[in-house]
Amino acid sequence: MYSTICEVNGNKDKAIAEMIVAGFTGQLQGWWDNYLTAEHKATIMGAVKVENGQNVQNAVDSLVINIIEHFSGGWSDNSETIRTMLHNLRCKTSTPFRWYKDVFVSGVMKLPECNSTLWKSKFIDGLPPLFAERVRKTLRGTSISIDYNSYTYGDLISVCNKEGLALRNEFKLEKQMMKHRRR
Repeated sequence: MYSTICEVNGNKDKAIAEMIVAGFTGQLQGWWDNYLTAEHKATIMGAVKVENGQNVQNAVDSLVINIIEHFSGGWSDNSETIRTMLHNLRCKTSTPFRWYKDVFVSGVMKLPECNSTLWKSKFIDGLPPLFAERVRKTLRGTSISIDYNSYTYGDLISVCNKEGLALRNEFKLEKQMMKHRRR
């Protein structure tokens, strides 16, 4: 964004990269000043790309790519890691449901196939077993199977919240009845 504004104002790519580097603080400044060799800095600042048969400065892109590769381990596709994490994610009791919901939805939205029925059913499968069965029963209604394509994650979460409140009210009512019987 900053580089786009600078470019619109007529600054060259190398000058923009130098302005970005001048604003580094903390870890980025330490990385630039201490970690990179003078040769590596020169390679980043002197980067060019061929565009329409002409060499064009490409220092900003080169700088961004180097920062990403250094601090996050490269341009690898994290989809497989996210899939593994989501397959192993469980909500063993109803107490951490909010955490489970937030982690699952934020993870699944990073996947290209986030709207697939697999992930929607996996969301329900990760709930405590008896509660998950209760939610499935509500989602199923009178049908034999659940049509996950007709549900959004918001719908699934809403059903979970509704069933969770109903279950809690049933427990409270049962507790009151037990208390009343003892008298």
